Amino acid sequence: MTWEGLVLNALRMQEIPLTKSELVRIVCRAFALYLFLCAVIDSTYFPQHLNSLFYHLEAKRALSDDGYWTRYYLLETASLTVRAFGLLLGGLIFWNPGARILGLFRLGEVTSDSPAAPES
Repeated sequence: MTWEGLVLNALRMQEIPLTKSELVRIVCRAFALYLFLCAVIDSTYFPQHLNSLFYHLEAKRALSDDGYWTRYYLLETASLTVRAFGLLLGGLIFWNPGARILGLFRLGEVTSDSPAAPES
């Protein structure tokens, strides 16, 4: 029995009728909330990275060194920004699953809203 059959059997035993598409929507929303939470956690590092970047920008002007640390913190800040926006975008995509997301779970052909039968 697959994970899907186990979940559907458990829901039937509690008499909660869920279709496959509703189950996928619940799982996608839970994953989207996880991605949003990761983006919020990553955003807490922005002040540290910006402070370090600005410090080394000022030190580069004062000392006229080669700017290794400036490039390092610029790269760190840019990658943190891209990662946070990527997590937010992933969360938005999974919040309202469309045909592509249903296709990932092989449910693109499911059109009826009747509860699905468990696999035997």
